[in-house]
Amino acid sequence: MKERPMRGPRGPICFYWSYLTDDLRDYVDLRVPERRWHYFAVKPVIVPEDYPEDNDTNAVAFSILKPTDSRAKVLIDEILACKNADGIVHLDPNRPRIAPEVSANILSLFYSYGRGHEVQESLSYLQKAMALEEYQESRYYFLPEPLFFYTWRLLCIASGSALETIDNQRLPKELHTLRDHLIRRVSARLGTAKDNALCPAVRILICHSLGIKNDVDVQVLLDLQEDDGSFGKAWYGRYGSNGIRISHRAFAVVVAIVALRRLKQHMVGMKTAVVNGVNGTTAH
Repeated sequence: MKERPMRGPRGPICFYWSYLTDDLRDYVDLRVPERRWHYFAVKPVIVPEDYPEDNDTNAVAFSILKPTDSRAKVLIDEILACKNADGIVHLDPNRPRIAPEVSANILSLFYSYGRGHEVQESLSYLQKAMALEEYQESRYYFLPEPLFFYTWRLLCIASGSALETIDNQRLPKELHTLRDHLIRRVSARLGTAKDNALCPAVRILICHSLGIKNDVDVQVLLDLQEDDGSFGKAWYGRYGSNGIRISHRAFAVVVAIVALRRLKQHMVGMKTAVVNGVNGTTAH
């Protein structure tokens, strides 16, 4: 199996770093392009040189960095033109490939701009993939946790809530089935992939927001922490053209720390509430 840590791409991983911590610009030189984002910050060296400014990368970038509405409208309209015969948005006009992970990211962009109703075929495709577990070995991923992460983010965006929770009262009805699939799939994966910190970290984030008890993954994650504080080589995806795997140590640290910190904050909050209740006081 070909393996190589990710160097050079900024791609969705860097944008998700910003999504989780809101401080990406402190660590990465983000030069906003005039038009569309490219997955690679430098000339590609392990994929074809004509790798496009694909819809997946741009959907993630635009939904997180939030350019002007007029600029976003241009991109969204361009993406709408990239549908297959079934109405599912694909990666690029010259690469008409579909994947559940791509659909989840596309849906996040459209729902973030109030246009989710225009890509319901992609939603149906994503729901079917989650229902039938048709994501175990996709072109770009070999683990389900990235798809779980993208789907979770979609639900957060669509419900207009913060990362910590999914507001079920505000979640559009057409996404309720997808939420239920996510709960089942994540619950079935608890305690697995014990050699990859990104997997338990992602599951901790999702379980925390959905109110699912997940002590087993907390222990798995803590056991993976190394002496220098990092969490080892965490594989995340792969290049579709050659199968070379992508890892990102720094992103693994970010997701792990954010997951554990939010869990700790929740526990402190619950402890405070209990103490206030015992003392007959109310926090303001």
